[in-house]
Amino acid sequence: MSQTKNYSGLTDAQVSESRLRHGANVLTPPAREPWWKQFLVKFSDPLIIILLIAGVLSIGISFYEYFGLGQDWKVFFEPIGIFVAILLATGLGFLFEQKANKAFKILNQVNDDEAVEVLREAIARVNEEANLNIQLVLDEPRAFTGFKARLVNFTNVRNYLALVGPECKELDGILGYYGEQLMLLAQSLGLNSCWVGGTYKVVNRAYNVDLGQKLAAVIALGYGTTQGVPHRSKAPQAVAPGLKKSRKPKLP
Repeated sequence: MSQTKNYSGLTDAQVSESRLRHGANVLTPPAREPWWKQFLVKFSDPLIIILLIAGVLSIGISFYEYFGLGQDWKVFFEPIGIFVAILLATGLGFLFEQKANKAFKILNQVNDDEAVEVLREAIARVNEEANLNIQLVLDEPRAFTGFKARLVNFTNVRNYLALVGPECKELDGILGYYGEQLMLLAQSLGLNSCWVGGTYKVVNRAYNVDLGQKLAAVIALGYGTTQGVPHRSKAPQAVAPGLKKSRKPKLP
């Protein structure tokens, strides 16, 4: 015959005493990289690497022209100009990034930010209703550091929604339906958002993709440099004449 054991938690007085002795039970945030490491990352950009190679070759040619051909010191103007351009590109980019980091500080403070809490609650409702595994990822800078992300002008994206769900042919439509709801909610909270298909890096430890699930896309969140441009749109009946009433897509 099995025995049932009852377990009781700490009382309010014991919790207060424990907090005074050991501190609050709060996860320590990840340590940020020093500024000089963040600056050096700028030199990993393929375009900057190409300019660095061109600068080194230009210096070699300039030395040959100056010492070998006896030309004047003006032959060094070209390599100097290349390295000035590199420093301007990396330096200004770094300064703009640091400035933008301050703007993201509110969003990254999960415990104090009402918008994050509202998003988390909405995501929980969506996941329960549609059997999805959408996750809010905060302060994760690696997903949008690739060359393809820079080609489409993503800069300093550190927060996004990972759209995860069970693998099936209906998944894209379902994630599109609920993802758009979350985007509208984010906009109402003062956040800008953008659908992202293949221009991001997969960061395995930033979110969970269980067996039988897949990451279909992500939605970038943050404060955009602009609020976007409104476009002319058509009524639902003009796009789908036979449409009478919209229905929520469901997984099989």
